[in-house]
Amino acid sequence: MHTEKLPPAVQAVADSVEQFTGKNWQDLCSPYRGQRLSLVRKMAAAVLREISPDMSLREIGQFFGGRDHSTVVYWMSSIEKILEDDRMYRGIMQNIYQEAVSRRDAEHPAAVS
Repeated sequence: MHTEKLPPAVQAVADSVEQFTGKNWQDLCSPYRGQRLSLVRKMAAAVLREISPDMSLREIGQFFGGRDHSTVVYWMSSIEKILEDDRMYRGIMQNIYQEAVSRRDAEHPAAVS
């Protein structure tokens, strides 16, 4: 769990990412640009975009260490290409997505899409 108060969808993604990748929210918000962390950050942002379609790209960027919306646009394009080519990462992202939706819905049943 995390010390800062995050909106339910963001918290659900943060917890799910940590469960499946071992990367915590502080890692995702850090300026570090290592390849593995960058990939996980892109997955997390894409899952957040999927489960919170009303959240703007600017808002998503703010949750990830104050990044600009153009960075989030790049992440979305980049992760699509990665997932097209890599079945393993597609599976990890699907697991993160399913767990995040489950956590979000368990915490706030009214959020069910």
